[in-house]
Amino acid sequence: MIEEQARILVVDDTLTNVEILLGMLEDSYDTSFALSGRQALELIKRFGNPDLILLDVMMPELDGYAVCAVLKSDPATREIPVIFVTARTDVESEMRALAAGGVDFVHKPVNRAILCARIALHLELKRREQALRAANEELARHRDHLEDLISARVRELAQARDEAESANRAKSVFLTTIGHEFLTPLHQILGLAYLAKQGAQDEHARAQIDALERAAQRLHQLINNLLTLSRAESERLEIKETDFEVAALCSRVMERFAARAAAKGLALEQMLAFEPPLWVRGDDLHLEQVLDALLSNAVKFSEKGRIQLKVGLWERRPHAVRIRFVVVDQGTGLVPEIQGRLFEPFQQGDGSLNRRYEGVGLGLALARRLIKLMGGEMGVESELGQGSTFWFELRLPLGTAPTSETTAVPQASPVLEGEALRQAVEDLAHLLEQNDVTAHTLYFDAPSLYEPALKGREEVFRAALTNYDFETALAVLRAQGDAS
Repeated sequence: MIEEQARILVVDDTLTNVEILLGMLEDSYDTSFALSGRQALELIKRFGNPDLILLDVMMPELDGYAVCAVLKSDPATREIPVIFVTARTDVESEMRALAAGGVDFVHKPVNRAILCARIALHLELKRREQALRAANEELARHRDHLEDLISARVRELAQARDEAESANRAKSVFLTTIGHEFLTPLHQILGLAYLAKQGAQDEHARAQIDALERAAQRLHQLINNLLTLSRAESERLEIKETDFEVAALCSRVMERFAARAAAKGLALEQMLAFEPPLWVRGDDLHLEQVLDALLSNAVKFSEKGRIQLKVGLWERRPHAVRIRFVVVDQGTGLVPEIQGRLFEPFQQGDGSLNRRYEGVGLGLALARRLIKLMGGEMGVESELGQGSTFWFELRLPLGTAPTSETTAVPQASPVLEGEALRQAVEDLAHLLEQNDVTAHTLYFDAPSLYEPALKGREEVFRAALTNYDFETALAVLRAQGDAS
């Protein structure tokens, strides 16, 4: 491809000078000429801008300085490089040429090599300037396009966020509503199963009722986990702090899994790396819920060996401690890709429909969110076939052990029998329904709902509800109501 020659316009009122310059350039450039300043301006107007102008200074009517001033005042021509060709060699003339907008000057008589070198230099500078301007314009277009894309993406993300928040609110409302609707008959099932077991004489019937109670309690726990997770995700779950003793809390949790572990031939071990008692202040109910989830999984996924609950102090300050809880099992273990999504809701190691282990994958997701709400962190270390180690750390203020003066001795609740007990269960279910007590409030908020009536017996009432002891729960309410 033949490269197009640059166009050079020679402007000089002396024809001889024009012929000399054309002779020097015509082999390398596409040349044209004008014999006056006005003629030069007309040529440019008619045929377009040349790539460079060689301009004589001393011309009649319009000298070189005036012509250059006209060119530089017009946006259409101000970018044309102008080299002055002059016989003047004084500094003042050269300064005036540069001030007028010239890019360079060549002295007469003209040296062909110098002239060609300076023309080539300024044409190259112009080419680079044009390339740079084009690149900047292209960058500006890309920047504008990118800004448009970012703005559109931000709008999309904002809309998606709003939709997700709306869906999350709708989910929370749905779970709270449906949870209440499930729990009201479930409470009656548990209460009536308790009554039936009390009156059953046949061991086979009692065994069937036990199975019914276990299934109902499992359903109750599932609903409670769903509601608690919903509250935790929407940041509506309240952390309630009380003073509790760490070793006693761990023992309570271990006792709940002793029978299940023994039935599978598993050894349960509790290892404390501190001297009890250790009283701290925190949310003991939610802490037990987290340990329940970890130990439940450990028992579920272990077929042999032992399960250990290790508790140690990683840091001790005058007014607070950092406690590390570790649950170690010798179960099936986990591959790395499963570990990465293990703490997401409804995620399990085996997601197939015919999986061996039951569950919906809420326990660990809820546990991690609870630990996060309590200001701690949770993690897992596991290897397929080698078992798993789940751990979490919490920084808790030191608590105060109760004294004999502050420890309330619970009074024995009256025992209700027969029709009175049946009526008590129905009354409590109706009371729960009237007060819209969800699974979450049943476990954690119920004392505050009945605070005016309980008057200091909140813990007894809470324990009774947790253990499905409807006799004691209702007796506490009725006893306080009679006293008032």
